[in-house]
This record gives sequence, structure tokens and C-alpha cells, in this order.
Amino acid sequence: MRVAYLTHYAERYGANRSLLDMMRALRDGHGVQPHVLLAMSGPLIDELDRLAIPHAVVAWKPWVGQRVYMGGAHHRVSQWLGYQRRAETRERANASALPLLVEHARRWAVDLVHVNSTVVGMGPGLSAALRRPWVWHMREMIGAHYGFVPDGGLRGFTRRLRAADAVIAVSDAVRRAVPSRSAGQLPIQVVPNAVHTDAERIALAARAGERWRNPTPFHFLLVGVFHRAKGQVEAVEAIARLRDEGLPVKLTLVGGGDDSAVRERVAALHLEEQVRITGYIPDPAPFYHDAHCLLMCSRHEAFGRVTAEALTTGLPVIGHRSGGTPELVAHGRDGLLYDDPDTLVAHMRQLVNEPDRAQRMGAEALRSPVVAHTTAHLAAQVAGIYSAVMERHVP
Repeated sequence: MRVAYLTHYAERYGANRSLLDMMRALRDGHGVQPHVLLAMSGPLIDELDRLAIPHAVVAWKPWVGQRVYMGGAHHRVSQWLGYQRRAETRERANASALPLLVEHARRWAVDLVHVNSTVVGMGPGLSAALRRPWVWHMREMIGAHYGFVPDGGLRGFTRRLRAADAVIAVSDAVRRAVPSRSAGQLPIQVVPNAVHTDAERIALAARAGERWRNPTPFHFLLVGVFHRAKGQVEAVEAIARLRDEGLPVKLTLVGGGDDSAVRERVAALHLEEQVRITGYIPDPAPFYHDAHCLLMCSRHEAFGRVTAEALTTGLPVIGHRSGGTPELVAHGRDGLLYDDPDTLVAHMRQLVNEPDRAQRMGAEALRSPVVAHTTAHLAAQVAGIYSAVMERHVP
């Protein structure tokens, strides 16, 4: 089976790293031949070349945007008109891009289209032009996490959902976040991301105890693109409070994006000795091994790939009680959940003062369901969805 995968960006962040894992496992275990259509050039292309996965770049736009209304009624009307014009501009760009997408997909003779993000709206048009089925993989909580609104509103979201031959959500939180008018139109199958093969899982577990040889200073880690919804500032402020209590702590922030606000906060709190900002790192794996606890301060994280990666290395997680994080972290067993900054600080203080407890949580993390869910399990579930879709499809 030949499958065309559509991704809206070209960095190697969570959604694309999960896409790579899924394509490799489907190719190696189920005979799927992946082809990738990207909306832009970037580091992902180097990895596709390394894996010998055919790809092409066609510039299209996400079908979502942020809408913030302020001021009086006349200001809001003007703002609404501006948002509508931007949506129409995106629609025109996508209409121009569609024939190029069709050309590549036909050249590859694809059997199925797999859209790798909620923000990619090209699925219905490409599927109709090719007369091939399409699968919509929802990896984000676009409203709660990013504040995005679909260009077509709830009605447009519903039309696209009805057009899909199958819908996959990476967590139950994502499934529940689908607008209620749309949710009943089609069964949404929850297939959690998987972050390692079984062999990789075993190798990582063998190294899990190394970090506890010297838990001082206690090392916290936060991995993710710099964005206010990811909570880097909250983590920095928590470290400042622990530092002021005289506790030996440090924090490493790994990720790309605009980190200026975080750097300003670090400087204002005089945390240069406690906080390290690395910038974008293609493979954050070494940082998990050096840390004693992962912080998942992101609000409404759809799944939390870095949470799963941390647990797989035997690293306990302190995570915000929102989105898909509570589906991955078992409070009191392999990590701790919090609702407010004071509770975050209390949980961090507890692990710093009780490193033995943190170590026990790390050992429990290796037995968590998300760790047992390997890329082979993921590929089997997705391959089953593909087979069911192809059986139902009538060209």
C-alpha cells in the first residue's frame, strides 16, 4: 500500500517525530510505502532522505487562525472582517496548491492519504481529486492549547470530519475536544503515540538507574518549543522559589522558538547558575538520562510525546493536570499532577527532599502502559485502520 502523508511544518518536533516513528514501523512491519508532502522545507527533509522516503514540498496554509476580539462593537466587526480576509487568503493559497499535491500523489500512485495534523485542511480536496480515501490524524487540541479557530468554523470542521474515511486521535482528551456537533458523525479511534521500539525500550530501561548515583543538585528538565502555553516561565519561577529556600536545584530548557521572554525572566530572577537554555536539539534523548524529573507544564497538551519519552527512560514526571497528560502520568505512582503554581513547587520540593521517592517513581514509570505501547503496537493499530478503510472504499 502506498500512502501519502501530509505534514504542515518541517521541523523535527513532536508531531513529525511521531510521524517518522509511525512510517518506519508501518514500512518495516506492514509493507506500507510512505511518501510525504510537506508545506515547507526544513530539517525533516534530511531525515526523510536518510530513510529513503520520497517527499515533495508544496506550499499550502493551515486552515486555522487565532481570533482575538477587543474594543467596542465597531472594532469587533472590523476585526472579524480582517480575520475573514486572512481566511480567504489561506483558502486561495490552498486552492492553488491542490493541483500540485494531486500531481505528486498521482505520480506516486498512492492508495490512501493520511493527514498528520488537525490544522491541515487539504484532506477532503486531495481525496476527492484522487478518488482515494483519507485518514485524519488529530494530534493537537487546536482550540484549548493554541487558541486556533478553524476558518470554516464549526460547520467547516463538521464537513471535513464527515468527509474523512477514518479519524485517529492521539489521546482521549483530543477525542473529547472535537466539537460536539461533529463528534457523533464518525467514530474517532484513539491510538496513543508510541516513542520507542521494544528493543529500544529494553535498552533504555537498563540505563535508568544511572541518574540516581548523584541526585544533587536535583536536575529538572523541560522539553518543548518555546511558547507561553508550554509553561517555561512557570518552571523558571518555580526553580527560583526553590533556590530561595536554599535547595540545590537546576533546570534545563530544551527547545526552539522565541525564548526571549524566558531569558528575560531568568535574568530578572538571577537564575543564570540554575537555568540552562539549550535551543533546538534534534534528539533530546541524552537530556533525559541526565535529569531526575521531567516537568510537563504545558496547558492542554494533546498527548505529550516528551512525557512518554521521559517515562520510557525511567524518569518521573510532574505534569499539569490538563489535556492528555493525566492519561500518561499516574499521580503518586510514576509522577505527580498539579493544578496551580504553588502545587507545582510543592511537588518539586518533595522530590528534591526525597530523591528515594523520585527513584521509586522512575522505576514505576518503566512499567507504565505508555512504555509498553511500542511502535510495533502503534503500527498494527494504524495498519488495521488502513485495511478497514480500503475495504470500505469504492472508487
